[in-house]
Amino acid sequence: MSGFLGTTLAQSSGGQGTVTVNGGSLNVIDPHFGLGDVDVGLAGLGTLTVMNGGTVTSISGVIADQAGSTGSSVTVTGTNSTWNITGNSLVG
Repeated sequence: MSGFLGTTLAQSSGGQGTVTVNGGSLNVIDPHFGLGDVDVGLAGLGTLTVMNGGTVTSISGVIADQAGSTGSSVTVTGTNSTWNITGNSLVG
């Protein structure tokens, strides 16, 4: 999947969101705007798993940013699995 301006898992307090990239790819960098953020647990409980050679590509990455996001996590596991962040990252 590609062409998103960003992806947010668990944006609101009390919210939950899970994404698993299993051998595929998630590219959230929009070539027209140059934007692409992955927020895992912005204010709720978010979980991102990249496995079995999967790839996530983003300009920035945020994990557990605000109150209510405690326990949010990212797991990158398996040969050739990656989360490529070309800019800034923040782990709360």
